[in-house]
Amino acid sequence: MNVADHSTWKQTISGRAFPMTAFTALDIDLFGDVAEGLARICRFGGAVPGNPYSVAQHCVVGADAALEETRDANVAAYFLLHDAHEFVFGDMTKPAMPTSRPISCCTTRMNSSSAT
Repeated sequence: MNVADHSTWKQTISGRAFPMTAFTALDIDLFGDVAEGLARICRFGGAVPGNPYSVAQHCVVGADAALEETRDANVAAYFLLHDAHEFVFGDMTKPAMPTSRPISCCTTRMNSSSAT
């Protein structure tokens, strides 16, 4: 991506410029930027007692539980990716989401792109 072509972007862990509002599925690096990014983001906006609980940890634990409960790998895969958008936007808590409609729209697009 040429940064000059997009006014809203974020540098990823790999150093790439991710176009936050004009991305395609090809812009999403699931095993690099997404996995590594989610491992570094604390759940609940960081408001957790005790040890940090990362978004990646939440996704893996939930995917394992979904697979055990449903025996459906697709359900587990969906759970594994359901917070993929947070590698760009962070872990915005549900009560705060309605205050930022643009992020909400991008989150929906990213979830759709990650699932394909």
